[in-house]
Amino acid sequence: MIKSLRTGSYGTAVFSEAAVSIANIKESSGTLIRIIVSTKAAGTIICYDAITGTTGTMVSIDTTNTETTYELGINFSNGLRWVTTGDAKMTLVYM
Repeated sequence: MIKSLRTGSYGTAVFSEAAVSIANIKESSGTLIRIIVSTKAAGTIICYDAITGTTGTMVSIDTTNTETTYELGINFSNGLRWVTTGDAKMTLVYM
C-alpha cells in the first residue's frame, strides 16, 4: 500500500506492502530529501531519475539489516520512480 501526503513544498510517500512495488512518485524535477526505513526486512529500495524504465539510478539501498534514516538531498530532473522488493516499511520524503 502506498499513502501519499503533501505538506507545504514537501511530499511524502509511505510504503508498507510485501513483494515488488513500483511507483512513479513525481513526474517532474525535484529533490529526493530522505528515505526512512522504519521496519527492516530482506529487500531493496531503488530510486530512479525517470518515470518509465530502470535507467538513471539515484540510490539503491539494501533493507535487510537496516532501520535508519538516509539523508540524501539528490536532485532529479525527469521524475522520481521508486522500486522496492521485500517487506520493509519505508517513508520517502521529496520536493
